[in-house]
Amino acid sequence: MKDLADKYPDAEKIVIVQDNLNTHGAGAFYETFDTETARQLARKF
Repeated sequence: MKDLADKYPDAEKIVIVQDNLNTHGAGAFYETFDTETARQLARKF
């Protein structure tokens, strides 16, 4: 997701369509990245 966000730095919001409803959430960003990066990605996606 970080690579995708880096590819579109001017995007205010990026919408991702995923399968397996409710298995992907913002908490995954906090498990993977430092707090500030996770916060930025969670706001963008």
